[in-house]
Amino acid sequence: GEKLKQEEEKVTQEVLEQKRLQKLERTGVKVLPAAVRFSRSERSGMRATAAVVGHSQKSAWDSSSDVEEDAELRKVPDVRRDDLASRRAHRGPVAPKVHQFVPQPVCSSKDRERWEGIRRASQQTLQEKEIRLAGGCLCVLPFFLPFSPKTY
Repeated sequence: GEKLKQEEEKVTQEVLEQKRLQKLERTGVKVLPAAVRFSRSERSGMRATAAVVGHSQKSAWDSSSDVEEDAELRKVPDVRRDDLASRRAHRGPVAPKVHQFVPQPVCSSKDRERWEGIRRASQQTLQEKEIRLAGGCLCVLPFFLPFSPKTY
């Protein structure tokens, strides 16, 4: 009874391993047999690099039905398996919004008064700087002075 159980477990593990290897080979990963992977000959390094370079070539033990399955799998991704494809399918085309992150202007009258005061103060400061740079010449900027040019 126990020996039969162990044999069943081995068989299921072998089947799962075969499925895993087939899945890897379908994605383009070349899996070499253990005898080749762990051999210590000088050519093994060359074989491994050749296997990596030629990963698109099918091995001798692959059947023609696998080639047909690979061609079908490469055409359209499986939406149930491919998470990114399923998200794209449900979302549809996305048009970029120009002012996506610009909030709508919500300004109270109190805020507007503050900004207007700041704007006036900055304009006044600029005007005073212009007067100082002009050297107080009345002919250039007579309208900025608080008194009339006749009394000067």
